[in-house]
Amino acid sequence: MCLKDVSRPDPWAAGVNARELMVSLWYPAAPSDGPRARYMTPAESRLQLTSRGITGVPPDALSMVRTNAVSDATPAGRQGSLPLVVLSPGFTNPRNTLTGLAEDLASHDYVVAGIDHTYESLATAFPDGGSPPASPVRHPGGARGSVRRW
Repeated sequence: MCLKDVSRPDPWAAGVNARELMVSLWYPAAPSDGPRARYMTPAESRLQLTSRGITGVPPDALSMVRTNAVSDATPAGRQGSLPLVVLSPGFTNPRNTLTGLAEDLASHDYVVAGIDHTYESLATAFPDGGSPPASPVRHPGGARGSVRRW
């Protein structure tokens, strides 16, 4: 799903007037014979493979991989009673790389949100076809703005 906050500019990209994120959700689901979810969309697959210099395979190869999750499955469990885990992949990695972990957590009654970090992930593709360039970014407040002592 695409989340867009138009009430504030993107803190990571000068001149971008809205903060936009791609998020995937995994959750305990009722048994279903529905279609298995793709590991990535064709656009995400192309971005992931080309950004890493991987050639010799079709650009949409990763979109042909199916996960254990069922797309748009009916949630199981009591509404509002499941804990939420937010998965934030490491530098340049898209949310899809944590699919196995997310599915395992969902199978143990957790709701899981995986987030692509726009302008950091190498494979962020928005529904409108946009794919912002990934580049090393720094927190607007510098390292001290992103690391805090407890």
